[in-house]
Amino acid sequence: MHGDQRSVWWMLLSHHAPGDLGRTWSVFGVRVCVRCLALAMFAIAALFFKSAVAAAFSPCGRWGVLLLTIPAWFDFSLGELWRTYPRTNLFRFLSGALFGCGLGCCLAFGLDAGDWLPLLGFAVVTALEELAVAFLFFFCGHLESYLEKYEEAVGLRTHSHSHGSDACPHDE
Repeated sequence: MHGDQRSVWWMLLSHHAPGDLGRTWSVFGVRVCVRCLALAMFAIAALFFKSAVAAAFSPCGRWGVLLLTIPAWFDFSLGELWRTYPRTNLFRFLSGALFGCGLGCCLAFGLDAGDWLPLLGFAVVTALEELAVAFLFFFCGHLESYLEKYEEAVGLRTHSHSHGSDACPHDE
């Protein structure tokens, strides 16, 4: 196996390279991504408390809950591109919680009313946000350096990368 096995397991269970373990919490000795932990917790809670969640998010409507993905996307993108952006696990947890509530709402809509279109919309919006992040990182010259830390962690680094700046070069 390439690389340090411990690094590989941390990446598989937390999806963060060893240098980014500050973005994780230890749960029973396992490093877990803070944002993803909140997402899972709140999505499951939303399913258990469907009626309360439906009442809380009814002003948003079935499609308004898609907006709950935006804080996580915003926090991740700014945190990666501009290192001076204030990054805390509390905000990661809160943005993940909103994302999880949105996912839970869409799942609840599907289970209660048989309306799976909001869940499909949620999946499409999430995929489009992921593509937007990838294009933003590429456009700002940050994609290679972002991927490099993962390649190094598992011993897959096959070529040298130039390190980009922390700010988007197209901001000037």
